[in-house]
This record gives sequence, C-alpha cells and structure tokens, in this order.
Amino acid sequence: MELALIISIAFILDVFFGDFWGKVHPICLIGNMITFLQRQSNKVFHIFKSPTIEIVIGGIIAFITILLTTYISLLLASFHLVFELLIINSAIAYKGLIVHLQKVYLPLKQGDITRARQALSQIVGRDVDNLNKSEITRGGVETGAESISDGIIAPLFYAVIGGAPLVMTYKAVNTLDSMIGYPFEPYKNIGYVSAKLDDLLNFIPARMTTLFMLVAGWVLNLNVRLGYLYFRKDANKHPSPNAGCSEATISGLLNVRLGGTNTYQGQPSFRTYLHKDGNLPKVEDISSTINIIKITSWIGLIVFICLRVYLRWLF
Repeated sequence: MELALIISIAFILDVFFGDFWGKVHPICLIGNMITFLQRQSNKVFHIFKSPTIEIVIGGIIAFITILLTTYISLLLASFHLVFELLIINSAIAYKGLIVHLQKVYLPLKQGDITRARQALSQIVGRDVDNLNKSEITRGGVETGAESISDGIIAPLFYAVIGGAPLVMTYKAVNTLDSMIGYPFEPYKNIGYVSAKLDDLLNFIPARMTTLFMLVAGWVLNLNVRLGYLYFRKDANKHPSPNAGCSEATISGLLNVRLGGTNTYQGQPSFRTYLHKDGNLPKVEDISSTINIIKITSWIGLIVFICLRVYLRWLF
C-alpha cells in the first residue's frame, strides 16, 4: 500500500479515535526505556562526578534509545503494513492535544480554576499551583502552539520521508528531550545531547508549521500580518530555536503577549516576552488555539500527502 494512503489513514484514525494504546503506547515504552537507562547511569555518576562524563553518558542513553526504537519499528513495519500504520498513528497527537486543551478551556470558562490548573499540569512542565486565569490560559496557548509542530506536523513530515522507522526515530529524540533535555540541574549535562538532537530534527518542521499556521490564520480571519511580523521579530528570543517559531506566530495571530516568568520545581525562570505589547491572554484564546491546531494539521497533511504523491510520480 502506498505510504501516502497509510499516513492518511493513520491521521484520520487519530482524529476520530485518538489514543487507544493505554500503557502499551510506544511513547510510554520509550519513556520507560529512558527511565531505566537513566537509573543505571546514576550508578556511574556516583563514581565519576564530571560534567563531561554526564554529557557522554547522556549521549549513550540517547544513542541506545534511538537505535532500539528505530530497529524495532523497522522490523515491525517490514513484517506487515498494519504495524506501519499503527506505529505512525501512535506518533500523531492531534486528538490528544485538542482534548487536553479542552480540559483546560472548559473549567476556565466555568470559573473552576482548580480543575483548570489540574488539567494544565497534564501537558506542561511548569508549576501550576499558583497560576491565575490569564497565566493558565498562557500555558495552554504556549503548549498548544509548540505541540502543533512536535506532536503533529513533525511526525507527519518524517512519516512522509521515511515511514514508521523515521517517525519513531523522531519520537525517540523528542521523548528524550521532554524527559531529560532541560537546561537546569540535574538534567543540564545528561540531557545536552538529547536537547541538541531535538533542536536539529525540529528545525525544518517548526518553520513549516509557521507557514501552515499563517495559512490557518487567514482561513480563520485572524491577524496574519501580526503573526508573520512577530514570527520574524520575536521567534529568536525564545530559548528554543524551534518552539519560538510557532509561539511567536500565534502571539501575533491572537494579538496576545506570551512568555514571562514560569516556575519549574520551585525555581522561577523568566522567558523573554513574545509580542510584548500584546493583550494578556484571555480564556477564548484557548478556543482559538484549538481552531488553529485543527486547520494547521489538515493543511500539513494535505501538503505532505500531495508532496509524497508528486515525488512518487516524478521518480
């Protein structure tokens, strides 16, 4: 079966059914592997305490995780196309992202801050206990914008290029980054390699996501001019060279200020403002973010499938 059709079915399955994997979800299994390898590495750190050793061990963890994930997915995909379809489906987070954002949006709209904080805590790494309504909304918008790329567009991009093995290579790197790729202790050194690999693999998808978001903004009659302006002006102010693209773009599309102070495990961390003169995020901005995610995702699917079909016809 043509890969374009497999990817289309995998995407549509996620749109309608979402995550049906439970505890055997491939990403959960990758996470378990990373946790196991990290625990084993702690035994080495007790003997050799050195930033260089930590970076090397972190690189070994990344190498083993990526190698095993890619090899297993290659074996399964070559065994039967159903496995390839299911693997690609597992890498797409369309419905999961929308459902999680709705779980933040609905309590906020009803004035239930406690439930909204709890829902937000499921999709962000920052501390949420003391966040007010605007800060909860900001967290939802920022996470939604960033996740369009690494949860939807990037998996589709790599699936079109290399099928299940390549998309799982990407997800292995992305999971490594989300678990240990933090710029503060105790992850700063051990997660260095993972963070750099994630930056590399997300470079092209993040910028394609921006383009698709601007088209989605035009469809939704949002401020495309501001979206493009703040992508050009503020994207490089973000700590991540990739997340800044979609977050800066959505700050312009919605005319809101993103960034500011977040707290991680009790440690405050200031992130430069994106669209500094924008409005404070309001509850309905989460609803707008959900609409942007939906249309951006479908645009991405159509573009990538057309590209795949064209290249297949050409060669």
